[in-house]
Amino acid sequence: MAKTERFEKVYGQGVFTGNEIWVDTETGVQYLYHAAGNSGGLTLLVDALSLVGLVQTLRGLKAPLPGVRNITKGFHPFD
Repeated sequence: MAKTERFEKVYGQGVFTGNEIWVDTETGVQYLYHAAGNSGGLTLLVDALSLVGLVQTLRGLKAPLPGVRNITKGFHPFD
C-alpha cells in the first residue's frame, strides 16, 4: 500500500516571491504559505463559518486560548 502525504500543495504562484496553498489531507484545513527571498510565513485560511466552527469546538474547554477573546468578540463561548 502506498503511503500518502499528509499535506498536499494545491496551488502555487511565483518563483522568488510566491504564494502556495497547502491542504491537510486528514483534516481538510487549508494553509497559505508566502515566501519572499529567504523568508516566508504560514497562516491558517479560515472564513467566518470556519471561525464559528472553531469557537464551537472550543466550548468544551474550561479556559480560552490566549487571544481568542479578541478574535471572537460578540460570540465568545466563555463569556
